Amino acid sequence: MRPNPLRVAAACLAALTSAALPPGPAAAAESGGAVSEPTAAAPALVRAADGWSVQWNGRSEALRLPAGVGMGRIAALGAGWIAVGGRKAGDRLEIYLVADSGRGAVELAPPGDPVGLVREGAVPVIAGDRLAGVAWLEGNERRSYAVRWAAWAGSAFGSPVEIAPRGPGSQLALAAAALGDGRIVVVWSGFDGLDDEVWASVGDGARWSPPERVGADNAVPDVTPDVVAAGGGALVAWSRFDGSEYRVRLARLDGDRFVELDAEGPGGSLAPTFAGADPRPRLLFRDARGDDWALAELTDAGRLVTRARAAGSADERPAVTVAGGQARFRFPAGEVVSDWR
Repeated sequence: MRPNPLRVAAACLAALTSAALPPGPAAAAESGGAVSEPTAAAPALVRAADGWSVQWNGRSEALRLPAGVGMGRIAALGAGWIAVGGRKAGDRLEIYLVADSGRGAVELAPPGDPVGLVREGAVPVIAGDRLAGVAWLEGNERRSYAVRWAAWAGSAFGSPVEIAPRGPGSQLALAAAALGDGRIVVVWSGFDGLDDEVWASVGDGARWSPPERVGADNAVPDVTPDVVAAGGGALVAWSRFDGSEYRVRLARLDGDRFVELDAEGPGGSLAPTFAGADPRPRLLFRDARGDDWALAELTDAGRLVTRARAAGSADERPAVTVAGGQARFRFPAGEVVSDWR
């Protein structure tokens, strides 16, 4: 069977997501580039030739990792941070977690009860200043992942629960956020038998809603979603193929319903991630036309307006902050400063 060119394009986009980890046990447990939750006080993971380090509050701390570990995401946690990645062990790829409360980095035991050879794309969910739990993708191969969750019980993870069963094809690009009302939103891109759609489930950590489409059911790929708490609910951003190129799209969680917004990104806008939502939501995305990174703002009028840009490699997503009329893009090799227009 000949590969669908739109599915191939979607797979290429998945490599740009901030949770990129190896596709299976045969690959080395390594991700590419710098990854972070891009807020003013956020830590950042940086990979260099001699290993991984955490940059935070003007300091750089080298991580002493076991063999076979590659890191994927990091988030602030109280006065410290938590980072997640993958650890290759034989024919398995397991979740790797390490946290630092200010007294040194400590490895956390991953959730139990594995049901597949591969666990990847793990996302820590922070509610206030506490760890609510971790979501991840699990299965024997990328074409048959389930979406799973384990709540943090204070000193260990509870028993995993299934958010979404294995679908008719791949489920990738997992993201999650805790809302102000105590709910958790998990989003991902999943094949529905025809094309990729963006799916979401909302829960309290113990019970989860059946997965539902975030945008309209269509015949074109919708891929690489991200989610952020905003305005008493949540915003979801992703890239949709419009017949010739990808464009960022957005939807709002209004109560229990996702409502697609009119706002969209320019042609060639790929793999968006939120860079804060206060006072206005900001989106970082790759601009394929300009071959650079763009930082945009969702205005009160409902338009997505690009305010700053920075040149940088496609496989090194920067952390970004905005202050004093300037946007700072933090790459592994250094910082790029751009006017916030």
